[in-house]
Amino acid sequence: MNIRKGQGVPAVRSGMTVLAVASLFLLLLLFADSSRLIASSSPLASAFWTVFRSALASALATSVLLTILAALGFALRRNLCAGFLAASAIAVPVALYGDGVAVAAVIAGIFLGMGFGFAIVGIEAELHRFSRSQALLIAGAGLFLAALLKLLLVLAFPNRLGTAVWFAMYAMAALLLVASTRPEETPLDDASTPASKHDLGEFLQNSWINIGCLLLCVFTIGCMWGANSESLVIRSDAGEGVSIASTLGSLAAGAILLAVGVIATRGKTAAAVSAGDVLCKIGSLACISLLVVAWLLQTSGLDTSGPSASFNPVLGFCDAAIGAIFLTSFSRESCSRAALPLAACLVNAVVLGFALLVMSLYPFLEDALALSISVSLRIVFLTIVAFSLLRRRPQREDGEARRREQALAVRYGLSERETEILMLLLEKRSAPYIAEKLFISSNTVKTHIRRIYEKTDVHSREQLIDLFWR
Repeated sequence: MNIRKGQGVPAVRSGMTVLAVASLFLLLLLFADSSRLIASSSPLASAFWTVFRSALASALATSVLLTILAALGFALRRNLCAGFLAASAIAVPVALYGDGVAVAAVIAGIFLGMGFGFAIVGIEAELHRFSRSQALLIAGAGLFLAALLKLLLVLAFPNRLGTAVWFAMYAMAALLLVASTRPEETPLDDASTPASKHDLGEFLQNSWINIGCLLLCVFTIGCMWGANSESLVIRSDAGEGVSIASTLGSLAAGAILLAVGVIATRGKTAAAVSAGDVLCKIGSLACISLLVVAWLLQTSGLDTSGPSASFNPVLGFCDAAIGAIFLTSFSRESCSRAALPLAACLVNAVVLGFALLVMSLYPFLEDALALSISVSLRIVFLTIVAFSLLRRRPQREDGEARRREQALAVRYGLSERETEILMLLLEKRSAPYIAEKLFISSNTVKTHIRRIYEKTDVHSREQLIDLFWR
């Protein structure tokens, strides 16, 4: 893991975070392929789906509980996930290979879901240590590693993955998740006061597009889970070789994100660094648009290669890319330290609840209706995003404000750091917010503000704003 010196993130910690992200994606890729892990006619299928449903419901309940605790200002102990995952490592094989007792399967699923619920918020907190470009590099590396491991297993076992292989992969992922719970302090450990509405609102304003794209992917995956659990046929998940096709798509997504992350992290020019930021902003929307185009081409008859040969690689690519880009929403540039515990737990609860809802409702829908709803939701979402972008303030007004700020800084001889603080003061940001945004202490911020007032001969923020607009 190549993290530039001077950014305060040791390489060992970066590597551990990559392993944790890889384990998370490995579990998700295996869950997405659940119908091919255990044949519907297998006696293990009933126990497996009992474990799976219990785990999903337990993860949702855990996320809701963590959301309440974060809203009340309680610290969240990440190391709790180690105990739950260790318990599930014993309970899951007992449930699958035992006498098929439903109670054992439910208990195993509960332990697995609770461990997963704690682990995922812990991984999101780890990503807060990094910048957006670094988070993209870590997410891309983790996705690539997870997809590569899964692809190797699929090729090694051409007659579909067996239950034993599935559990071996789960056990490895669980160990990596446990290893990711380190004693270093994160925003989860020092929560003392609830996040303000402003902090949470700013996170949602910056990340609502990525969250929306993720929910659209969850809708498709939830439909597949609902169909597979009831042994129903779904057109977007039919045919031999689908597992390899979708995994190759995920592998390609990881490789591209990894390459862009390396360029953005190692780049010395503003253009190189902004490449990661641009991809984080528009990559999810591009993937949703690609899914719509690919599905319309397939249903229109222009693409006759079939779903397993064409649509599933696109689906695997887009879903994996959107999931990886979503993780960058918790980087230190995208989410404030105060808002992270509540924001992470709340988003996890929404996503898991939506997945469980779609999975439960799918058996009552026809395949064609579910697919029509999925495509329609994507088109509506893209339309909403387009209108929201059109309604934003014209760029020339933003450019005029920046020119005024630079002119003010030059006129009064402000330093580069003072100019950064000036811009935030003019946006009516508080001193604690500025300190967190620029990664400096509150006392340093107050010193800079005092010097800005002295150089511009003003005595308050209001006078500074009046000076700016003269």
